[in-house]
Amino acid sequence: MLCLSAPPGRSRRLLFFRGPGPDFDERDRLLLALLRPHLNELYQELQLRRRDVPALTTRQQQLLQLVARGYGNSEIARELVVSTATVRKHLENIFQRLYVTSRTAAVARAFPPGPL
Repeated sequence: MLCLSAPPGRSRRLLFFRGPGPDFDERDRLLLALLRPHLNELYQELQLRRRDVPALTTRQQQLLQLVARGYGNSEIARELVVSTATVRKHLENIFQRLYVTSRTAAVARAFPPGPL
C-alpha cells in the first residue's frame, strides 16, 4: 500500500497485489518509497488538469503554498532566499497565469477543496 497526500479527513491509497509467487521484498518496498513523491506530484498535476487549472512552475507552486499558509511577501522572500521584488513578480505571473487578481483567489484557484 502507498499513501498519497489528501485533504484533511480523506485518504488516498494505491494498493499493489502480487499474484502467486514471492511476496514484495525490502527492495520492492524501498523502490516504492522512492517513487512516492513522484507519484504524488503526478497525481496532484492530474487533479489540476481535471479542474482546468493552468500549470504553475515548481517555484510558483512553492511560493503559492507559502501564501496559502499565510506568509507575507517578506517572509516568503526569506524562506525562498529571494528579494521581495522577486516575490511580487512571481505573484504577478501567478495571477496572470491563473486569471485572478488577488492572493486569496490564486490560492482558491490553484488549491480548490477536494470532493467530500
